[in-house]
Amino acid sequence: MKTKLKKCSRCLKDKVIFKNKTIDGQKKQFCQTCAGIVERDLKKEKRKVKREKKRETVTEKKLDTVFSKLVRTIYPPVCHSSRVPITIEGSHCAHLISRKNRCTRWDLRNCYSTTPQENMFNQLHVIQLAKRLQEYYGIDIDTWEDASKQSVCKLTSTDRKEMFDIFTKALEDTWIIRNSGVNVEKRLDKLRLEVIQLTKKIM
Repeated sequence: MKTKLKKCSRCLKDKVIFKNKTIDGQKKQFCQTCAGIVERDLKKEKRKVKREKKRETVTEKKLDTVFSKLVRTIYPPVCHSSRVPITIEGSHCAHLISRKNRCTRWDLRNCYSTTPQENMFNQLHVIQLAKRLQEYYGIDIDTWEDASKQSVCKLTSTDRKEMFDIFTKALEDTWIIRNSGVNVEKRLDKLRLEVIQLTKKIM
């Protein structure tokens, strides 16, 4: 009995069909040689998609990293506790209310650039940060503490990705503003308020 030949969807030659497979919603037929190649390519594509998905996933650690850099860049280059000049690379992102509080952890109103010494070894630096809260945003520390206790703030993976994109874009804008040398602090003040408005879901 003569073996029936069919056209292979890959090499387009009339061959004995070895495997039927649905790809992109379409049923396709492959000869033995092409079936092995297609299987290998599909596995490579799955691994690639998996790697890309892993890269796209924004963990809290990744969010902390970009937020810390934004805080140290978007505020004036002085320690907000001791008031001494600092560099972006040599500064810390210091939290007024502990970073354990998720409602204020990624809020620009709660975080300021300081020297590592002030942030790590001077427990009273939060008193000075409370003054900066009033100075920059006109918010009293008691009001701020009360607001931070009103809800438990949980971010979904989608929320983290959205926050990450906001902080990344703001960081890029910050560098553009600093390099322009025109009304730098005034424009950074405005940018901080825009970021805060975009991240209201936290607070």
